Amino acid sequence: MTTRGRLGFWFPLALLGFLTLGSAAFIQDGWRLDTTFFPSDTSTATLHGLEMSRAYEQRLLSVGSQVGPSGWLSTPNLEYWIFGTAFVFLAVIAWYAHGSGRVRPFALAAVCGVVAVVAFSCMMWIAERAPEAAPTVAGSLLAIGLCAAAWVYFQLGRGKSVLTAISVVTVAVGATGLLATWTSYRADQLLLVSVLAVLAWWERSLLVAALAAVLLVIGALSLSTVVQIVVVAGLLFVCAFVALARRGGQVQAE
Repeated sequence: MTTRGRLGFWFPLALLGFLTLGSAAFIQDGWRLDTTFFPSDTSTATLHGLEMSRAYEQRLLSVGSQVGPSGWLSTPNLEYWIFGTAFVFLAVIAWYAHGSGRVRPFALAAVCGVVAVVAFSCMMWIAERAPEAAPTVAGSLLAIGLCAAAWVYFQLGRGKSVLTAISVVTVAVGATGLLATWTSYRADQLLLVSVLAVLAWWERSLLVAALAAVLLVIGALSLSTVVQIVVVAGLLFVCAFVALARRGGQVQAE
């Protein structure tokens, strides 16, 4: 018997909570700015990157501002999140596959998950190194995913399992690529939200979907990295506890 449909998503939420807390140990300093730096100089190069939000950049580049060491930006380590998310995803696949007797679907899901993490890291690299090409690449991936989803939804032919996997991966990577290009979200924030969105789709869970939306709102706030880590981890653990409590209630009712 699978854990799907039994609020089994408490386990991936708990893992994501621990992953978020662990990122505090890998926080790295951002750009260091000289105290004589005057952002009013129009020849100054942009400070935006994967590890600096546009909101923070605009504050640094505001006319007349003077930034000292206290303005250094601390950001999570993207490599930690890439490898950590891949590990969490494989652990979650094993969690759902245990006792299900469905080896092939979960093996396909594991492969697609690893491919999605690699594709996400490539998309973030494009967003940083070639921002002018990022919207085209992300939009193309999103269009491919929507076409695959339409093919599956309207049952236009065979290959439902493969096309569903392609749809989920390309839509998730494409949407996060557009958000990385057009918004101030960091790569680690987008990665976490995309994982929660896929989990919400898999479990058909409004709770997880609402959590993903709340994390998007938190990411848009002007909070320090450490505060964001604590708040996000706390929400993940709270939702995991709620799901586990509700799951226990369902088991007792049966």
